[in-house]
Amino acid sequence: MKKPGLYKYRAVIGFDASYDVIARVVKSKNGSDTQYFSRIEEFGEYLVSKKELSCALEVEPFQRKIGGNMPILSSALSNLGVGVHSVGALGYPHVSSIFESFALEFTGFSIGEPSECLALEFEDGKVMLFQNTLHEISWERIKETIGCGQLIEVFNQADIFGLLNWSEIKKSNEIWQGLLAEVLPFLNAKKRLALFDFADCSMSDPEELRTGLSYVHDFQKYATVVLSLNENEAERLFSVLKEGEENNAGEAEGIGGFIRHSLEIDHVVIHKAKAAFAWSRAGHYVYESEFYTPTPKVSTGGGDNFNAGLCAGLMLGMEMGEVLRLASAVSAFYVQSGKSPEIEELLGFIKEKKIT
Repeated sequence: MKKPGLYKYRAVIGFDASYDVIARVVKSKNGSDTQYFSRIEEFGEYLVSKKELSCALEVEPFQRKIGGNMPILSSALSNLGVGVHSVGALGYPHVSSIFESFALEFTGFSIGEPSECLALEFEDGKVMLFQNTLHEISWERIKETIGCGQLIEVFNQADIFGLLNWSEIKKSNEIWQGLLAEVLPFLNAKKRLALFDFADCSMSDPEELRTGLSYVHDFQKYATVVLSLNENEAERLFSVLKEGEENNAGEAEGIGGFIRHSLEIDHVVIHKAKAAFAWSRAGHYVYESEFYTPTPKVSTGGGDNFNAGLCAGLMLGMEMGEVLRLASAVSAFYVQSGKSPEIEELLGFIKEKKIT
């Protein structure tokens, strides 16, 4: 596999950010021997057993780091060589001390206060408990802080822009509408990719979610659109789109096929622990991952690193099956090592797994 020429590409990523404490939940302690809840189901059953009672649980943090979809994806793309403009909640009106090094690493703009997140890690997933301050972010705040002229300049340079974490940014629809009306019509005709990640939208209002999805369709006018989802997010979007839907064309292709057909966009990608799937105008792709990691060192951020590989592969014009392989490799490197790979590390990791 030749070294990709990613250093010529530019990205704009927005608009969240958080400070993450990643921890395991203690199940029992016997002297120096500590047992943790290994599976979400096991943890949930314990909590249910305490109904009408009370309980206290100890958590053991093993990592404290900057988090949120925008910072993690920005860092992962940067490690792969992509030049990144980051726009997000790094502290307002001044950058928070925890994000000072991040702000120096990228050409970035701060538009709000970061959230705080306690991520409980299990072998089969994670539970994220967060204090959300992202409701402060609005299209007016973005324009006041950055200005439409500078936004147009930044987006003009981009080969890809990523609009992330729709669910936690309560005014995402307003922001996306603003971009569609006041920025994208004024860009040059450069070919671009647009990545969308709604994050966990299980609790979101269905009508607001449908509006957001309609905007994803509208971005097709200005970019090649890819919607990236995990299994939970895909099921939620499917249920919302299917409600009241009389024309079930595309449903036979599965959830992702139905979503792509309903939105009439270029790509829908669903990533799971053991496999990744894509539905594109050119067809349906399945990748059974040789990189599956049953006991990850860390899982928080695995989806963002998958998206970094997804963006890289699409920018390089790779065939979609190879794009899914690259994305899975980036994600696997991250969950196994706890860091996003640089190009040479990624190539060595792929070679070690004997994938050509």
